[in-house]
Amino acid sequence: YLAPQGKVVYKSPVGRLPNDLIFHGLHPGFPSLAPHGGINPTPICMKYLFGPVQSRRLGRSLGIDLFPERKICNLQCIYCEVGPTETLARQRALYTPTEEILSELDVFSADPANLAPIDVLTVTAKGEPTLHLGLGDILRHARTLAAKPVAVLTNGTTLMRDDVREELQGADIVIPSLDS
Repeated sequence: YLAPQGKVVYKSPVGRLPNDLIFHGLHPGFPSLAPHGGINPTPICMKYLFGPVQSRRLGRSLGIDLFPERKICNLQCIYCEVGPTETLARQRALYTPTEEILSELDVFSADPANLAPIDVLTVTAKGEPTLHLGLGDILRHARTLAAKPVAVLTNGTTLMRDDVREELQGADIVIPSLDS
């Protein structure tokens, strides 16, 4: 549908999209639209990677979804844009294979043309990305692949943990939600 500013916005068939993201680019299951309104010639629709999406805060962002198959979170926020939590998690674990995520990053970044339109690599999840035990490895790997900043979107509830703060040192930008 068209937002009041005339921007094209798509609603997800499996949940609402993050409020920060106005999709001019791609997301699994969405049409491919370039910012100028034309067809995007290089859709990115992998298991863990999606986009680029246009973010008001970050520019054109390549999304890295650590939990693509189900929402894993330590909260059940009624307003969450990805819907209800499917797996309420209190512990950090390897909910998805870290090696699969690293492999997709390698495949995508093997062609420098794929990274050219990207402003930032954004680690997110259907849920809370800091619950993934491989977060530090993923952040370090992403930083070695491109001269692009790496961001993490988090609900902030695990930031009191020393191991989480240490792993987040691998990110250039950490955006905690202060309303969770």
